[in-house]
Amino acid sequence: MSKKEKTHHQKQKSKDKKGGFMSFFKKKKDEEELVISDPRDFEQITHVELGDSGLTGFPPEWREKLIQAGLTDAEINTNEDSAKLVAASGISNDNGTRTTFTNGKEEDDDITQYTTAADPDENYENLAKTIYGDEDEYMATRKSDGMEVSLRRMRITKKTKRAVVREVVVLSKCVNDNIVKYVECYLINDMLWLVTELMDAGELTNAIDLHPTLPMKECHIAYICKRVLQGLVYLHKMGIIHRDIKSDNILLHHKGTVKLSNFGFAAILTSAHPNRNSIVGTPFWMAPELIKSQNYDTKVDIWSLGITCREMADGTPPYMDFPPMKALFQITTKGIPPLEGTWDDKFKNFLNKCLNPDAPKRASAEELLQDPFISMECTEEEFIDFLTQVRKLSDEEMAQEDEEIPAEE
Repeated sequence: MSKKEKTHHQKQKSKDKKGGFMSFFKKKKDEEELVISDPRDFEQITHVELGDSGLTGFPPEWREKLIQAGLTDAEINTNEDSAKLVAASGISNDNGTRTTFTNGKEEDDDITQYTTAADPDENYENLAKTIYGDEDEYMATRKSDGMEVSLRRMRITKKTKRAVVREVVVLSKCVNDNIVKYVECYLINDMLWLVTELMDAGELTNAIDLHPTLPMKECHIAYICKRVLQGLVYLHKMGIIHRDIKSDNILLHHKGTVKLSNFGFAAILTSAHPNRNSIVGTPFWMAPELIKSQNYDTKVDIWSLGITCREMADGTPPYMDFPPMKALFQITTKGIPPLEGTWDDKFKNFLNKCLNPDAPKRASAEELLQDPFISMECTEEEFIDFLTQVRKLSDEEMAQEDEEIPAEE
């Protein structure tokens, strides 16, 4: 959501607070709610087979989609297997650039054992829209102890059920300083409200959006990476793959804390299923082995962290100007272009370890925590100062955009 949209939502704050929580919980079922992203215009083409020599058959509609995505006939013909894999993924070029995609048919969980039956108005007060969250996120205060919480509403449909339920199941299992703290959830009229601790500085994306004015320094990137890696070490030891590491899913607090969030597309590995092969994640952050639908494990999170580092360094991930299908094609055939500009060799070497296309040789989260680049981190006080600058600039931009939005009659 753009800053202008966030500003517009702030105009609704006093209106939103009327009637307490139940005015939001009892929304009509036919009210439009789009919270969890799903593939659109997905077509299952059956006249392609995977044999010992690779994919055979190339439907003309696939070639047409690839051409529309900006690939040339020469590129397709030279890298036919990669082109087929990208086309077969089902990813649409019409999806938003930051939209999470999944074509996996994975196990469902039961959410009823996690839901709270009480009236949320009995437990929380001071409901208001979050300033730096998305349009479906609210903040409130827990009456029992004054804890500030986030309440994120998610419509449960056939398409969104697995992601919504998985979010609750995984978060409820996690207790770690670098993973957002789960509190409880409510389910009323097919709308789930997920209650977690409030990360009042919002998504890391908010800071990256200011890149032209306030570019991130290596010390800030190292500070964030250390805390993300600490969260990943914890998850990976539990056999959990996040599968959607990106700046949108890294939350910040004005006191300097950094935490992973949004586990709707996570996978839980077991001895019976030590790998996955579903195409899940956001295209520009996807690892090559995941794009190719090969067996993969926790190393896909490391690749996504590397792309997130590039996002922090450059302002956007590589290939962001391309349609999703072409971006996937570039990742699998050309890899990630080198980092431009004056950067320390420690940072460049760290990136190379994250973005090694050979997954078995890619560094683990534990190994990366010991990397020399992490020692370049700034102090907590310096990071808090950075967040203060981010907040000041964000507020100035939102105030300026607020003046451009016509007043509601």
